[in-house]
Amino acid sequence: MDLAHRVIGVYLALVGLAEAGYLVVYPLYGGGGDVAGANDVWGMLNWFVAVAAVLLLMVTAHVKQALPDDADTWTRFVVNLRFYGTIVVALAFFSNWFAREWGGEVAPTGLLWIVVNIGLPLIAINVAVQLLRGPEQA
Repeated sequence: MDLAHRVIGVYLALVGLAEAGYLVVYPLYGGGGDVAGANDVWGMLNWFVAVAAVLLLMVTAHVKQALPDDADTWTRFVVNLRFYGTIVVALAFFSNWFAREWGGEVAPTGLLWIVVNIGLPLIAINVAVQLLRGPEQA
């Protein structure tokens, strides 16, 4: 199980860093005329983000379920923040992603992409660090 935690942690860290990195790099050349090429990278990255969102939902739900009844307030707050934050980011992501890929005339909402592009790296890297520290830290 420790290997699974490490593999999931590395995957979440890589996706979080890729999402955050591309969010910073995209404006540098996205506005330079190659918007189609820049959007292709977002399209490819979204497939990895979809897997990361599902993994985040599974990991944070498991941690929330395994939380002992006598956990202190701060631990309970952090676990709930990760879990419900992941739900918000996943709902925003999947809503926009389905609209972008298969929505037809339904247009994705730009504000939701901002929530995803900022929230997912924060949560993914945070959970990845906890998983890489060890299962007892997750």
